[in-house]
Amino acid sequence: MNNLKRTLQTVLLLTFLLGCGTAEPPLPRLPTLPEPTPTPTSTLTVSPTPTVEESGQEPREIPSETPTSTPTVSLTPPTVCVPPNGRNGWVRYTVRKGDTLFSLARSTNPRTTVQEIQKANCLLGTLILAGKPLYLPSIPVCPPTNTPPPPFIPTPTPVPPVEEPTAPPPGDPRVSVLPGTGPIPTIYTFEIRDFDPGEIVTIDVWSIDEASGVANFQVIMDGNGNLDAQWTSQIGDPTGGYFVYVTGGNGVNTAAGEFEVESFTSTPIPTLITSTPTPTATLTLISTPIPTPIFTPTPTS
Repeated sequence: MNNLKRTLQTVLLLTFLLGCGTAEPPLPRLPTLPEPTPTPTSTLTVSPTPTVEESGQEPREIPSETPTSTPTVSLTPPTVCVPPNGRNGWVRYTVRKGDTLFSLARSTNPRTTVQEIQKANCLLGTLILAGKPLYLPSIPVCPPTNTPPPPFIPTPTPVPPVEEPTAPPPGDPRVSVLPGTGPIPTIYTFEIRDFDPGEIVTIDVWSIDEASGVANFQVIMDGNGNLDAQWTSQIGDPTGGYFVYVTGGNGVNTAAGEFEVESFTSTPIPTLITSTPTPTATLTLISTPIPTPIFTPTPTS
């Protein structure tokens, strides 16, 4: 009986040893969990070595517990974004109209990047709104704006003032006589020049041979101090040389000219104004002859 028990124990021991050398059953595949990704951990519980009771009962195999896998999910806590708010030299800046992350990154000193500004301000995109606070490494040197440039106003080219033409300064007063000679009657023109504008001048015509004055009259100079005056020699005027004296009203401006008057000629004086003669009615007397009676004597017996 004892030998039988030892044989059975030996057989059971060999069977157990052979079973421990076989491959373990595969673990079940865990389902994929959404983020955060769980980290599965397997806990394998191995049953103790079966023993044979010393009693007279039949030896039996003690069933081992089925290995189980307990998944353990480890969640990473979300990172809390805290703006710098004065830390590490970052300062608070109010976004202005026209600002962009790129322009602000380039205008700070020292320069930074768009990604650093997004990370420091917990921004998920590049959109920033005017009036909202934003932390930057420094205040932008020249915050960019979309203010349109002032309109171009051309500078007018100065136009030099137009000077009105003025008469040349007067020279020495003078007088010329045209023609220089002519028979009676002749119209002489006295060309008076360079007197004062609007000056009243006196013209005296003198006969050199007679040493007497022939004519005296006054004229008013034009706006340039010039004037042409005329005098006509008449029948009875002395012949020979003549002087014309022009004296200004101020007694300072004077001029003189010389001409000659020749003897009378039958050449009529040229008429400046042509007048149409008025036709005159001619009375014609028509006489009717009166018949003369003829007397015839009567014979007597």
